[in-house]
Amino acid sequence: MSPLKVQMLLADRVQFDPARKTHSVENVRNQAVVPLFPAAIVLQALVKVWMDDGYEGTLDCRVVRPDGQCLYILAMPHISNKRGESFVPGMDFGATVRFPVTMSGNYTLQIMEGEACVAEYPLHVRLEGEAG
Repeated sequence: MSPLKVQMLLADRVQFDPARKTHSVENVRNQAVVPLFPAAIVLQALVKVWMDDGYEGTLDCRVVRPDGQCLYILAMPHISNKRGESFVPGMDFGATVRFPVTMSGNYTLQIMEGEACVAEYPLHVRLEGEAG
């Protein structure tokens, strides 16, 4: 079992306020509409990580196409506890996710710890004019 628990949201914008130590999320996305294929999807992700005390490691983000092919892998920041002593160990971060799309359907963004998937987020992609 992984020493991590991970959640992810995709949105138009994720902004960090360093003075308040908070993230703001604008327009959480479940779908993207493109004018033609191929196209590029550019969204931002908010990733929340809880971990065993003392954990350090790395995560990757993988995009899986509707046909099951792995399309893209993005390295994410080094993971370590960024929270104070009285908090549950963990960290939150925003990341820009860019990837090509070549067909309509459900793309799955997966947060990977080595070969283990620790979080998933589906994004439905379709052409303008296609039924949603």
